[in-house]
Order: sequence, then C-alpha cells, then structure tokens
Amino acid sequence: MKYCANCGNPMEDDMLFCQKCGTKFQDIVITKGANLDKLEKMKKYNLVLDSSTFTWEYLREDGKRAADICLKQDKLCVELCELVKDILANTDEEEKDLVEREVYTYILKMGYRMCREGEKLFANYSGYKELFDMGNQLVKAGKLNAGTFLGQMSQQDMPYKSTAGLQGLQASRIKGVLDEDVIFNNMEYRELTKELAIAFNDMWEKCGRRYHDFYLSPSIDFINTNRENYEVIIAGLPQAVIDSLDENIWNTIVDAADKNNKGSHFREEFINNRTKKREERLRKEQEAEDRKYWESHSREYEMMQERQTEINKLKQLISDKNNVIDEIMNQRRPYFEKKKEIDNSILEKGNQIKKLEKKIFGKAKAEESIQVLNGEIYLLEKESGDINNAIKQSDEPLSVKRGEISEMKEKISILEQEITELRNM
Repeated sequence: MKYCANCGNPMEDDMLFCQKCGTKFQDIVITKGANLDKLEKMKKYNLVLDSSTFTWEYLREDGKRAADICLKQDKLCVELCELVKDILANTDEEEKDLVEREVYTYILKMGYRMCREGEKLFANYSGYKELFDMGNQLVKAGKLNAGTFLGQMSQQDMPYKSTAGLQGLQASRIKGVLDEDVIFNNMEYRELTKELAIAFNDMWEKCGRRYHDFYLSPSIDFINTNRENYEVIIAGLPQAVIDSLDENIWNTIVDAADKNNKGSHFREEFINNRTKKREERLRKEQEAEDRKYWESHSREYEMMQERQTEINKLKQLISDKNNVIDEIMNQRRPYFEKKKEIDNSILEKGNQIKKLEKKIFGKAKAEESIQVLNGEIYLLEKESGDINNAIKQSDEPLSVKRGEISEMKEKISILEQEITELRNM
C-alpha cells in the first residue's frame, strides 16, 4: 500500500495514477552514489521485534536476556536516528524530495510495525495469566496476602511489559527525527503518520487493559511519559485529523489513575496540558495559513503590517502606562496601611469608651478617661482625613491613565478587526 502525495488517497502498489485526483505516482530514482549508499545502509536497520519469538516465559526466566534485547534495540535506534539526520542534512537540493520520500516512508512504516508488535505483546497473556490464576487461588484461600501477591506479579511481568512498552518509545524516537512541517505539507506522510498514531493508541489500549485485567494501574509518571511519546507521534498532523483519532483509552486510563491518586488533580492537569497543546497546534496552523494568504496578497499585507505596527506601538504605550499606575499604587500602599491602622485604633478606643460609660462605680475617673480617649479619637480622625485627602489627590492621575488605556484598547480592537477584514478579502 502506498499513498498519493497530492491528496493522500490510498493506492495499490502497482498503481501509476491516483484514482481520486489523477496525480501520477513518482517512483524513487536516486542517481547519486552517496545517497544510494546511505539509503541502503538505512534499510538494513530493522528495529521491529517479532512478537511471536518473545514469549512471556522466555523473558521472565532471564531478566538479563530481556535487558540485552532492549539495550540492543536502543543502540540500533540511536544509530538509525543519527544516520537519518545525516541523510536529510546532507542531501543535494536536486534529489532532496526523492531522498526525503525514501526516508520518511521507511521510518513511518517501521514505527507503525513496531507499535503493532508492541500491541501483540501487551495482548498476549500466555504464561502470565496461568501463574496469576494460581496465585489468585492462594489469595482466595487466605494463604497469600493480596497486596504482596499483586506486587510480586507486577515484578514478574516487568521484563515482558517493559519490552512491549519500549516499542512505542522507540517508534516515537525515530519519528521525532522527521520534520513535522514536512509531514504537514505532504499528504502521503500525513496518512502514514495517522496510521502510526492509530497503531500507537491501539498498543496503549492493550497496555491499559493488561494493567486493568490484573488489578493494577499504570503510574502517573508512566502515563505522562507515554503521552509525551504520543505527542511526538502525532506531530505534523493537522489538528482536525488528530481530533478524528479515537483517544478514549487515554480518558479511561487517566480517570483510573486519578481515582487511585486522590488529591493529585492529575486528570485536571492532564486535560489542561492536552488543551494547551491543541491550542498551540491550532495557532501554528492558523499562522501558516495566514502566511500563505499574505504571500499572494501583497497590498493587503502592507496594509496589515501598518496596522500591526500601530497595534504594537499602542501595546507598548499601554505597558508604559500600566507601569506608571503600578508606581502610583505602590506610593499609595503605605497610606492605605496607615489608614487601616488608624481605623482599628479608633474602633478600639470607641469600644473602651462604651465599657467606661457602663461603669457604676468610679464614674468620675471613667469620665476623665473618656475625655482623654475622645481627644485621641479626634486626633486620629483628623489624621485619617489627611490621609484620605492624599489618596484622593492620586485618584485623578490614576483615573486619567486608566481612561487612556481604555481608549488605546478600543483602538487596538478596531485595528485588529480591520486586519481580520483584510485577511478575509
């Protein structure tokens, strides 16, 4: 199966023209020896593990064996990434598109196959389930503690589960070498990337089910790491395509982790991070669309630039005026603090007077104290009045600055609307 580079329509390997848009399929013809040698070397790298050759018992019996397999795959992954970087960075402009297609299709298809094998590994319970069922019987019979049993089983499954999970990690690493902008602008690479993303999610779904079926749940760190890998996998896809992907497994796993980690606010943080990344992709897509539009509308572009320059000037003026307002507010702060202190003192002295007025014995002395307190209150109220006057004097410049900022914001709004109209002409 191949894909039309123009519209992304699937094409059989023997098709010469796209049945949807009629574009002729350009086969790869590399003429430069250096490019040929490097591409041949690239195709000798095969990071795909055959899931049928790695049984649970085989990896469980020898932890070092599993580690060696993972280390070997990791070493090959590093070498392949460096080779791909070298090929893409040192290809002549003349053969760039042809070499690029060889690299992108090879890497994306390999990543897809790696995720599919990882999916099979996660879905295969053979060996593990039999041992789990035996232990579960002992738990039910009261001969084994449930928590101890689950911890032991988790350790027993770790070599196999780690090998399976690394397929998604390594797939994201080789995919990360590719330029997301190149993928975005090529329908064939988009389709291959979409297939890779679907395969990654299917693998992740089998991983989540494996945890769930054996009464376990992945850690928050593990979920976050796999989400980061997924973000690398989907890089280059339009947001509309990403929105069409089935991501229900992420919601299921995140909800379970949130319940198991009460008070962590994990689900809220996860959704917020996902939303931010979505908004960032939409922003970048809009910027790319805007660039294309302005390139073909030079006059409107000049007019937009004039308005944008004016907007930037107004924003700088607003920033300057906000700094002045902050300075005035800082100068006023001691007045407010002093006024609060005076008001509390007046209230306290007023309460003292009320208590003295209720005295039956020692009335003469109480009246003398009341007189003193009233004198103190008078002075405090006078001081409070002076402070109020000082505060009022600073109200006018604050009001002026805020009014000026409001007017400038209104001007910015008008200019932004004019830019929108220019963009849609």
